[in-house]
Amino acid sequence: MRIIHSLLICFLLGTSVALATTGFIVHEGKVYDVTTETVEAGDVGTAIGEVTVQSEEVENGASNVFPVGTFFYDINGLDRGEAIAVEESSGQFVKAVYTQTNGSGFSIWTILLGIVGILVILVGMMSFRNQRNHVKQYKE
Repeated sequence: MRIIHSLLICFLLGTSVALATTGFIVHEGKVYDVTTETVEAGDVGTAIGEVTVQSEEVENGASNVFPVGTFFYDINGLDRGEAIAVEESSGQFVKAVYTQTNGSGFSIWTILLGIVGILVILVGMMSFRNQRNHVKQYKE
């Protein structure tokens, strides 16, 4: 049973670390996940905004991977609702794909992850209490 608890905790920690390390940019309330796919300079359109705050918080103008002042652009032939280009360095662009709208509440995944976390803690507490009771009975 301990092995299952340990594996479950490692899985949850690994999931939250993976979620936290995903690069994003927020523009006009839309969250874009940064990819490793490059965009040719000829495919880059007009500038549509810039990073105004480097933060893990999802708010307009925020990015958790690009510094303040980084510009992002339209991609010729693609709707802004699909993807944008981010200037990674001078003349080098990467694609950021639209993933969600920045709502004023928690996403369903955040809520589910919280519920699973609470359940893991409760099961761990019950298991610990149960083991302690068995040890007391064995000693008596």
